[in-house]
Amino acid sequence: MDTKKSVKRKKPSNKDLQDSNKGKKQLLKSLRRYARSAGYKLQPDKKLLDTLITGELNNIKKHGDRYCPCRRVSGNKEKDKNIICPCIFHKDEIKKQGFCHCRLFLKK
Repeated sequence: MDTKKSVKRKKPSNKDLQDSNKGKKQLLKSLRRYARSAGYKLQPDKKLLDTLITGELNNIKKHGDRYCPCRRVSGNKEKDKNIICPCIFHKDEIKKQGFCHCRLFLKK
C-alpha cells in the first residue's frame, strides 16, 4: 500500500512577494511551475523576464494582487480579476500567436 500523499504547493502570498529579492525569486519559481504544468515556457530573455516580474511585483504593491504587468488595472475588482496573472486571455493568445500579450508565457 502506498502511503505517500501528494503535496499541494501553495502559491506565495502577496505579502511574501513584496520583499523585492525574495519576492522575485518566489514569483519566478511560481511562474516556472505554472508554465511547466501548463505546457508552456517562460520568456527566455532574462532582461525582459526581469522587467515583467518587476511589473507584476509593482502591481502587487500598488493594487494588492498579481495583475498582468502589460494590462491596465481599472480599479473594478470584478473586472480586474480577469487580468490576474496568468490572465484569462493567455491561453487563447498562446494558441493563436505562440505567446501571451506580454510575452511572459510562450509555446514550447
